[in-house]
Amino acid sequence: ERTIPKVLKQGIQGWQVDDLKITLLEGEEHTIHSNPGDFVVATPMGILRALQNSGTDLLEPVQKFNIRAPEEFLGKIAGELTQMRGVFTNPSFTDGSFILTGSVPVAESMHFGIRLSSLTNGKGKVRFSFGGYQLCSPAQGQTCAYKGVSPLDESQWILHARGAFKSNDWQL
Repeated sequence: ERTIPKVLKQGIQGWQVDDLKITLLEGEEHTIHSNPGDFVVATPMGILRALQNSGTDLLEPVQKFNIRAPEEFLGKIAGELTQMRGVFTNPSFTDGSFILTGSVPVAESMHFGIRLSSLTNGKGKVRFSFGGYQLCSPAQGQTCAYKGVSPLDESQWILHARGAFKSNDWQL
């Protein structure tokens, strides 16, 4: 129970693993040859091996948006959203203005409010709310190098866990 949250700080791709269900199907100990520390050493190896064998998906956060602006700016705004990998519904029109709703990755939209103001001469308004997560394409996703000794390198991991090899990045 103590080890699992620490293991999930870095997944196979170097990012924290947030959505995971673990089911222990079988396990045993030997009264002479096993001690509790053995399970603390084995748990990270088992979890990361399971992540490697089952495959993991890198997800990115997205924001839902609601934009209101004068009709003459629709083309510019739609083009900007498309470049930001945004998706949106057909706009609705009222009294010379339009309302556009959709979603856009957070990484692409950090400064969109400022850009919208510039595109519309201050006449456009955007409201963002958290929209969940979506699968990150391999072209967009980045992996991070594993910090410390990876439990997938079992011989180094066991030496590290037993105190024979030190790394400051991962502590049991």
